[in-house]
Parts: sequence; C-alpha cells; structure tokens
Amino acid sequence: MASSDIEGWRRSIDAIGSRSEVWAVQLATQWVDSGDWASIRDDLDLALFRVALRQGRAFRFHRLLLYDLPSDQGDSPSGYDRSHEEHDRWLARVRRHLALVGAEGSAGTRLPLGSQYRVRLVILSRVGQPSTIEVQDGLWVDVPPPAEVSAAWSSEGLIPLDPHEEDIIGPHSDRNPLWAGIPT
Repeated sequence: MASSDIEGWRRSIDAIGSRSEVWAVQLATQWVDSGDWASIRDDLDLALFRVALRQGRAFRFHRLLLYDLPSDQGDSPSGYDRSHEEHDRWLARVRRHLALVGAEGSAGTRLPLGSQYRVRLVILSRVGQPSTIEVQDGLWVDVPPPAEVSAAWSSEGLIPLDPHEEDIIGPHSDRNPLWAGIPT
C-alpha cells in the first residue's frame, strides 16, 4: 500500500479486526502532525490495541516507528517543539498499550500463546554516519510486507520499545539500555 494513500490506510485498518498478522511502518514525520495522518495513526493504535486485548487466538503485530524526529523539519522552533511533544505522547501511548496487553517485556499478563506485538524504533541517520533504515511507510494486513521491510525489521541498530521504559533512551540521548552504567 502506498504511504500517501490515506484511504488505503483506512481500509487496511478496518481489515485488522480478527486478522492474525499486521506489519506497519510509520517513519514519516507526517505521523506527528495534526490532521488526517494523526487520525489514521490513532485509529491504527486503537485497532491493534483492541485486537491484542480481546483476541483469544494467536496474532503477530510488527511496527517500525521513529525513535526521534529530524530537527530540520523546516518549521519554526515552536512547531518542532509541538511535533516533538506529540511524538513523545504517541510513543508513551503505544508503550502503555504494550504493557496493558502483556507484550514482550511486560510484567504481569501475557499475550495469547504464540502471539507477538513488537515495536522497534528506528534511529535517524546522523551527519557523517552511514544511513539507517530507509523503507517506505505502509500497512500490510495478512499479507507479507515487501522484502525491504522484512530486511529492515531484521537489521541491527533498532531499539525495542520497552513497555515499561517511560523515557526512551538511546545513543543520541546519552543513555542506552544496552550500555547501562557507562558514563557519557
């Protein structure tokens, strides 16, 4: 599905229902802007949460989201601050969903046997560093994603979204859970 096809996203979200496999890539900055894309984002979050909460049989959800936003969105500093706050709220909401349904790393309840709900965060490329993951946004329900999405999912350098880690930490925020205890 094309990343800019709002109606395609809506149809795919409506098809989630009792589906067993969903792949979502949401790496464009449009996801933290107000308007239609924010509505699609919230609808997708809610659809996945509802299925994970109510589903009695196995399902698999895979999501690639941005770890951080690019600082050069061409907007004013206040516009960047709003986008950054919205991004933080979005990831906090997804994190709460993961914790409530018992996704990997959660304390307490567990997903149905054989189920997965995994979210991995992609760190943007930095100046002077090799490119990170560059795949098109899309949503695939009960069909395999393109090969480049599967390859991106399996690549190194992704940060799992921990259901209980309130502050996302990583190599560009001075702390990474894999490097705990190393002063920066």
